[in-house]
Amino acid sequence: MRKLIALSKFNIILLWPLFSQTAHAETCVKRVFNQFCLGGAANTLMSAEPTTTKQEDDGTTLYEFSVSGKHVNVLAKDNTIIAVERYEPPGNWLNFTDWKVKLVRLYGRATDQSTFPAYATSRSSRLNALKAGKGVAKASWSEPGWSVTLVWKEPEFIRLKYTLKTTPSIPANSTEGL
Repeated sequence: MRKLIALSKFNIILLWPLFSQTAHAETCVKRVFNQFCLGGAANTLMSAEPTTTKQEDDGTTLYEFSVSGKHVNVLAKDNTIIAVERYEPPGNWLNFTDWKVKLVRLYGRATDQSTFPAYATSRSSRLNALKAGKGVAKASWSEPGWSVTLVWKEPEFIRLKYTLKTTPSIPANSTEGL
């Protein structure tokens, strides 16, 4: 009988990681960059060690990472990952277009949210406006529970950001309006 109890305890110890991963997987709205879980717990699902951590005034925590040579920001509130943003160098038209094509293949047609001066109607004039800091190339995709945004406004990099639409613990209809 003691051997049976000991064997049961041993099996529970061996299988515990499997059960805990299953529990965490249920709260994961979107796996981002094969490493971060949008909507998951910030303290348990990040496998990399953050290079810096900053506590913001609004109660959010910003974790900064260096993953495979790329800069990644993870924003968490109440221990829930609400946004993951990666910087993709270089900031140029070719890189922006390449990422946009990849995202269109994954999520379909994008919503263009770019802002340029009125004179910037051609590709070259938009490129000049971006270089001068007067324009922003932006595309976004909305999925159930999360969204992704591709932004180019800095010459050094393009930002790829995944954002949780609502936190799982707070449904969208339970917040008060004005």
